[in-house]
Amino acid sequence: MPEGHVTHRLAHELTAAFGGRPVRVASPQGRFAEASAVDGAVLDHAEAYGKHLFIEFDPSRIVTIHLGLIGKLRLLEAGEKEPVAPARLRISAGGVVAELRAPQTCQLIADVDRQAVMARLGADPLRTDARPELAWRKIHASPRSIASLLMDQGVTAGVGNIYRAEVLFRNRVPPLLPGRELSRLKWNRIWADLVQLMALGSAMPESTPSGNSTRRRRWAGSRGWIAMAARCTSTADTGRPAWSADGPCAPTSWRGAICIGARAASGVADRARIGPGLGRFRDRRVRGRSSDQCLPRG
Repeated sequence: MPEGHVTHRLAHELTAAFGGRPVRVASPQGRFAEASAVDGAVLDHAEAYGKHLFIEFDPSRIVTIHLGLIGKLRLLEAGEKEPVAPARLRISAGGVVAELRAPQTCQLIADVDRQAVMARLGADPLRTDARPELAWRKIHASPRSIASLLMDQGVTAGVGNIYRAEVLFRNRVPPLLPGRELSRLKWNRIWADLVQLMALGSAMPESTPSGNSTRRRRWAGSRGWIAMAARCTSTADTGRPAWSADGPCAPTSWRGAICIGARAASGVADRARIGPGLGRFRDRRVRGRSSDQCLPRG
């Protein structure tokens, strides 16, 4: 399931492509009947809260989207078509087309409904109005494992298995540790890591050119892959090593949840596959080291 960094990146891209402009809205598949209610309207902006995406035309007309497990939202050039099933939602203007397929949720709601959704969600590391203190209170009072709590969208919104595993490993926190046994210092470090790493993931364009085309192929919703930055320096605030072209090639995974490649010299980001027990780079080397040397064992 796409995590919060994906929905935030999509919100930024939708606002950049369509914000403040009248757009054509359609449902080629026919399952989003409300498309006609916003067709030709000005798209004001898009925003994300956790894994929920909100596309606002005005306070009474907001399209809410949750990609779920297999949903995909792709931005294409006008005229390009996906050789797949018709889209649930298509937004187009100025030579750019956004196509939504197989979402868990795609509905037209009002602002009061959006506020109700947000009220159920926990602290989102990528929002400036996040309240990590509320998340800490829930964690500190709970006998549930910290791994389960971080995945609870009512505690930390937008965090999924990839970032959960990453921050627990980086901070050496056992995933089965009860939340009430987690120290405040560890929580502060976990939250700081979530803010830093999810912002990094949100800023990375997950796109690849196709032949001579300038098409941007979105991996939002594709399972098992995450694009990370080409350069990740050591974190001076915590003193813990991170992937760095000049620093230690330290593993950053709990049971192979995620591996981040650093190729600062060429400025190319590696992709790491997430396996059930071990992440493994595909024919990549990091500053002369074999990728296998950079992975946790057992």
